[in-house]
Amino acid sequence: MADFDEAEVTTTLVRATGEAAALAYPNWTYGVSARVLPSRGVGTWTVVAYQGGEGKDVDLWDHRDLDRRIQKSSTGLLDAQGVECMGMKCTVARSGEFRIEYSYDIDEAIKWANQVFSGLPPEEIVEILRPRDW
Repeated sequence: MADFDEAEVTTTLVRATGEAAALAYPNWTYGVSARVLPSRGVGTWTVVAYQGGEGKDVDLWDHRDLDRRIQKSSTGLLDAQGVECMGMKCTVARSGEFRIEYSYDIDEAIKWANQVFSGLPPEEIVEILRPRDW
C-alpha cells in the first residue's frame, strides 16, 4: 500500500463505525467495529452499538456502502500493522473520542473468529466487545 494514508483510513473507519452505531440507536453512546483475520483470505467483521447499558449487533445487510467502508478501512489498518497482526477493534464514543486496538495473538483471534463463525449469539458478541474503562 504505497499510497496508504493512515489518518485518512482511520478517519473513514471512525466515521463509518459511528454511522453504523446510529443505525441501531439514534442516541448511541459507543460504536465498536471489529475485524479478525486468523489467516489471510479468511476473516470476519462486526459492528456493535451501545446506548447506555444496552447493546445491539448492527445489521449492515441493507447498507452495503457503509459495510464496504468498514471492511476496507479495517483491512487497510490491519495490513499496515503487518502479517503478524490478527485482529483490530475500533471503539468510538459519541463525544468523538476513539481508540484503535490491535491483537497480535493468533490463538485469541482464531478463538474469537471461530465463535462468530459457529454462531455466537448476538448478546455474547455485545458483551465481548463492550467498551471497558471509558
